[in-house]
Amino acid sequence: MNSPFCWNAVLIGLFGALRSFVQMIVGIGISRLLYKCMSKRAMIILGSISAIGYYMVTAVAINDIMIFITPAVGLFGTYPITIIRAMMSQYTPKDKQGAMFGSLAAIDAVCSLIGSVASNVLYGATVSIYAGLIWVVFGGFHLAGLLLFGLLLYKEAAEKKKIEDSKTKDVKLVYVVKL
Repeated sequence: MNSPFCWNAVLIGLFGALRSFVQMIVGIGISRLLYKCMSKRAMIILGSISAIGYYMVTAVAINDIMIFITPAVGLFGTYPITIIRAMMSQYTPKDKQGAMFGSLAAIDAVCSLIGSVASNVLYGATVSIYAGLIWVVFGGFHLAGLLLFGLLLYKEAAEKKKIEDSKTKDVKLVYVVKL
């Protein structure tokens, strides 16, 4: 890591272990509790906001303490991917799940490869302007995903309302005919 975070290998390892422990062990443990009092959609929104917060705090961090706080801010950041994959599994027939998860793994691998190269290039191009800009970009990707998910929720609600309205019209028509 570069200035102001000139960490040695031990400190980088400690941070990585802390981040993994908090996000994977604590975050997943809390998910059981949240699942009982929140919908899956609400957990996806919470996770997206948490991930955005993680990247924004990392972008503006000016000391080690701020960096070590980021795992707590991003505690729920793994929820969107986990929950969306679980939902996809529920909607996919059993005989097609292998193909679906294989396709997801292939897409994940390609995106990871392209994203890694692109983020390194972007970081190299922007580090002299603002070292935290790459983290703002990552947060922006999560924001874009959250907005797309909001659009999906809006369309689902509109479709549900349309179906309910058509049922209500049918009921009114039957009521008039009975008179």
